[in-house]
Amino acid sequence: MHITNEQKQKINFIKSLDGMINSAVELSEAELEKYQKMKKENLEKLISEVHKEKIRHDFPRDGKIYHFTVVTDINGKRKQKTVINDGTDKSKFAFYEKLYEFYFGNSKKTFAVVFEEYFQSMKPKWKDGGKKVRTDYKGNIQGTDIDKMLIVKIKGSDLDNFFQRYSEKEKRKKITNVKSIFNTVFDYAVAHDIVQNNIAREYNSGSITAKAADKDPHDCYTDIDAYLFRKHVDKSNIYDLAAMFHSYIDARCGEVFAINISDISWDKKSVWIHREIVERYDENGKGHYVEVQHNKSRKDLGRHFPLSDEAIEILKLAIGDRTEGYVFTGRKGGHLFLTPYLEHIAAVCERAGITYRGSHKFRFRAATKLAFLLDDATAATVGGHSQQTIQGYKRIAAQMSEATMDAIRQAL
Repeated sequence: MHITNEQKQKINFIKSLDGMINSAVELSEAELEKYQKMKKENLEKLISEVHKEKIRHDFPRDGKIYHFTVVTDINGKRKQKTVINDGTDKSKFAFYEKLYEFYFGNSKKTFAVVFEEYFQSMKPKWKDGGKKVRTDYKGNIQGTDIDKMLIVKIKGSDLDNFFQRYSEKEKRKKITNVKSIFNTVFDYAVAHDIVQNNIAREYNSGSITAKAADKDPHDCYTDIDAYLFRKHVDKSNIYDLAAMFHSYIDARCGEVFAINISDISWDKKSVWIHREIVERYDENGKGHYVEVQHNKSRKDLGRHFPLSDEAIEILKLAIGDRTEGYVFTGRKGGHLFLTPYLEHIAAVCERAGITYRGSHKFRFRAATKLAFLLDDATAATVGGHSQQTIQGYKRIAAQMSEATMDAIRQAL
């Protein structure tokens, strides 16, 4: 059932009235009566807009008066709802509350309905406006049996039946992405009192056998690639300079764009990475670039990354005689943008005769080196990773090291 914006406002108002009526604060009889009256009036208005069947209030039985109505559920099945009327407004009020629960209550929401509520609540916060989440949902969950189920009825066995179809057919990344949708939708459902616990997070999709990955995990810029890349950079171009600096640090491209002159410690030869330029979408689906703080908690104040002499020289060249603002800045003093940044990286790779691998592989290369040189906790702190992620980089670093040794053996 489609709910209009006007109806959403009424539902939210009814919920706020419920909050006041059921609050721990003691209300006077006059206040309680006022809020209950307002709720009843809004309930009747809301139900009258969606309930098309006749409501009978005067059918006698056993000396009592009953309210009768016939309604149709989400599966098209007709049901008769009955509420005893003892002659008071209280029973009539209970009648409308039952209809309200039938049409708008959480117990009648399918997974598809809750997903849509979750998606709309998160859409303005996502970097791509939720395009990837929507695509993953449409391609894997939408229209399936579990998608049509009432979310309060979904059990662990239902999730297992759903994920078993991926066994040995899909790569781990895809299984993880789909599982993430279930996790976050159930998180939303718990937070909004639709379900009591998150059974999706309790279910272990790792038990599903994934298809072997065919992508080389070592596919990042090598030391030779980095050398050739830096050699063919146009140092008169700010995008090329930013990319060259990026090749020296473990950072995201948005973090490089957000580095401010005040973030540099010249005496300690380090840069404070604590913010990022990201794309956010508004309620109309229009994208905007904004600067966001990277702090995940009050204790998380960003990370200080050590810089080589070459990296310091790049910063000095980019800044010139300026004393404030972004290090890598556009013509009007603003930040750089992703699309031209990637285009410049591709152009430098072409001039250098190396394979273009985007910008994130600079971070991959640096993270792998950190994992090889440092203990897990230090590598995680310096690079802004979790220790679990560092473990993955450490395994790849060891494999890459052995691969290098094998190459030397073959060459000699």
